[in-house]
Amino acid sequence: MNKVVKIAITALVALALVISGYYFIYLPNHNDIVIGISTPVEDDGQYLEDFIIHYSHIPENKVTLAEELTNTKNDFRMNFYDEHKEDEYHIEIEFTFEKGKTIVTYTGTITDKETGVKEPFEKEFVHDFILTKDIQ
Repeated sequence: MNKVVKIAITALVALALVISGYYFIYLPNHNDIVIGISTPVEDDGQYLEDFIIHYSHIPENKVTLAEELTNTKNDFRMNFYDEHKEDEYHIEIEFTFEKGKTIVTYTGTITDKETGVKEPFEKEFVHDFILTKDIQ
């Protein structure tokens, strides 16, 4: 076998190993997930912070975790808006991590539009995983 063929075969084997390593080792374990806290632009008496999950790559094993966080948030927001659409409120969001769990806490105050009574509000969601600790 001539020298050029041996070099070409070696290069192809090396390239195959690099590509395999990238797809089967690096991608399933690497993620660049960030949870961004978004605040309302205008505070018209109804202030409710939100979060958005940002990523350019997410491993398959993290997709269902991201969906669970998003679905829980969406269900909460829909129910909250239905219940308090006429009220005034100021609700902030906080993420904490304890013992492999993600705790999403909404805290603030709600002022009933009919009675004018201002009451504290707190709602906590506990997820049995940590998707990311990168909160911005």
